[in-house]
Order: sequence, then structure tokens, then C-alpha cells
Amino acid sequence: MDKSLKKQKEAYDLCFEFYKWILETGRTSATVSSYKEKRELLHQMDKYKYPSLSNSEAFTIRSTINNGAFGKLRMNGYIRNKNGKLETVYSVA
Repeated sequence: MDKSLKKQKEAYDLCFEFYKWILETGRTSATVSSYKEKRELLHQMDKYKYPSLSNSEAFTIRSTINNGAFGKLRMNGYIRNKNGKLETVYSVA
């Protein structure tokens, strides 16, 4: 498989997992950092079954959605996290 196609598939898979998590939790929107926290908790419970989400994977999710390459989610706005930093909120399209 071509390298760029492999990266695109990985980006789509990451975004699709984020999308599924939003739907499974009954939400209409979420931040990538909240998804990252959830993945970290699951990883602590079972390190082999649930891999944690790396910073580069979180960046891939954000950039893929912001570029419009994953049409099921869209940017909805910004919120401030507990550290005072702005975070992007993504909602189901």
C-alpha cells in the first residue's frame, strides 16, 4: 500500500473511533482531549486491549477534521479547559 494512502487510512480510522465514541456516550459534541482522557483511563485498566492515544494521533484527529477530510464531524467552536487553554469542540455533522 502506498505510504500516503496508509496515512490517510490511519487518520480516517482515528477519526472514526472518535466519532463512534461521541455517539456511544450519547453526546452530540466533544473535544479530542476528553477522548484522550477516556482512552488513557481504559489503557490503565487493560494496557493490551486499549492503547492510549498519543499526542501525534490527537493532532492527526484534529487536523483531519479541520481540513474537512472526515465529513461526519465538524468544528463547532471553542471552550476553555481547566488550564485556561482554548480547545476546539467537534460535533456530529
